Amino acid sequence: METFGGHERTWTDEEKDIIRKFLKYDHHVPLKIADTVYSAEVESEYFEKAGDVLSVLGSALFYNFPIVRKLPFYYRLGAALVPGYLFYKWGRSTAEELRWGRVYGAYQRFCIYHGQHPKVFI
Repeated sequence: METFGGHERTWTDEEKDIIRKFLKYDHHVPLKIADTVYSAEVESEYFEKAGDVLSVLGSALFYNFPIVRKLPFYYRLGAALVPGYLFYKWGRSTAEELRWGRVYGAYQRFCIYHGQHPKVFI
């Protein structure tokens, strides 16, 4: 089965941003597709915020964990930063996957709607 586009999985962040802005602000894009992009951005922000909050809480909780509490300060601080980084990375990557997954689906619908895909006919 042929993929939807030649650069389906290798787009850079700049190209993704251009596509996202095009689908949001261009007057040729149907309102439902633009609304999908807006809702993807709003829903992905929840994961970014959750990652930020969980990173602070996870670090604070791990910093006061009884086994870690017996370590010297620098080791304790380093050990407490690991779960914070993991929660932060989880929030950012989940938000990006959600955002790009929805934006890419909207982009596919837009391309099919305007007849720009050579294998799909409406």
